[in-house]
Amino acid sequence: MPPSALELSCSTEQPLSWGMRTEGIADLVVAESVDALMVVGSSLVGTLEFESVGMESFRAPLEETHVDGLERLKAGMRADMRMWFGPEEAPELYRFGLSGSRKAISEVEALCPLPDFAAREVERRTQVDPGSVVLGELAEACRTLDGTIAVMEGFLSEVDLDGKGAMDLVVDHSLAECSTATSLVCSDAGCQNSFWLAQEDGRYRRVFLDTIQSYRSAEPGVVEITFQGAACGRSGGSCTRHYTVGPDALTERSAE
Repeated sequence: MPPSALELSCSTEQPLSWGMRTEGIADLVVAESVDALMVVGSSLVGTLEFESVGMESFRAPLEETHVDGLERLKAGMRADMRMWFGPEEAPELYRFGLSGSRKAISEVEALCPLPDFAAREVERRTQVDPGSVVLGELAEACRTLDGTIAVMEGFLSEVDLDGKGAMDLVVDHSLAECSTATSLVCSDAGCQNSFWLAQEDGRYRRVFLDTIQSYRSAEPGVVEITFQGAACGRSGGSCTRHYTVGPDALTERSAE
């Protein structure tokens, strides 16, 4: 039995988002979340990350990548939605007719503001404990390989990246090792690292995430990063670049 209702709506407190009622789906009676993939014909609408908001009721944020998908829903005759009830389970397929969808979606779009996608993206990069967040992601990936994760010395380092005196964080993702994999995040180009700036509210904002060979603080507010391979524009080559550390991102100053 498919979900009894799939909707787009907003409220005075919340911008446009997805809603789903799930009467009759036994697997979702006690579920806290469910992932779904929606397509119209062979065209992707998007991946929806539903969270429970009450008995048999779920909501998912409208992502920027979904906006083009709304046009596909307006023009389509039927939508297919695959839902995953657990990480080890195959998805269940549900189908929805789209008769009248153009008028209905257009009316909702006229009434409901879109989310502030830029502000949301910044908020998602801002965490109380970046080390735990990264470790959780790596541990989940390791579990899919039937392994366990072990944290090595140097996984999390305190460094004043922006030269403002507060200790920022650098996470070397490769130093959380999976027992069943040579490496989860390394290649010939290097290993994945992320830089997090300390915020006034005690949280940290990620301003960099990439695969690198090495880094160092060149001067207050400037970091020097060494890359190799495609990132340098030539296969197998290496390059060193200098970046100014800004509040939301690194800005390249020069390349060698």
